[in-house]
Amino acid sequence: MNETKDKCSWEYPSGNCVQPRTKDSIFCIIHKVMGTDLVNPVQFTATETLLKQRGSVYGDVRNNMMCSDELQMTLLNWFNECQKQDVFKSELDRRGWFGCVQMICHKLARMVTGDVTYEDNYKDICGYTELARKIVKEEPTV
Repeated sequence: MNETKDKCSWEYPSGNCVQPRTKDSIFCIIHKVMGTDLVNPVQFTATETLLKQRGSVYGDVRNNMMCSDELQMTLLNWFNECQKQDVFKSELDRRGWFGCVQMICHKLARMVTGDVTYEDNYKDICGYTELARKIVKEEPTV
């Protein structure tokens, strides 16, 4: 058995790895799928450290995403029900505005599922609110 295959718990018929058994198995997947080993252990460790740090501030990502998704769907349903699409001069403006609303929902969800005292979320909400306002008022956003 070769070294790459030893790090995989399952394989597709094509030989590509799935369902890694250990964190080192990600290298098996990348190597076999891409034919290269572009990711190194330092990058993987940095990613894991970042995820742990963010998790300590924002809470469990699954709870955060569920809360964010429910907020976004509720607002989108009301937006469509109230027929606000005519407010926007273009599809780009409508999508830009709703993208800001989605990010506001995401930041609210982070506050609800994570550390409510984390000030960056409040600052980000203010920023996205200002961008949404500028889109509606047809002001430059950069």
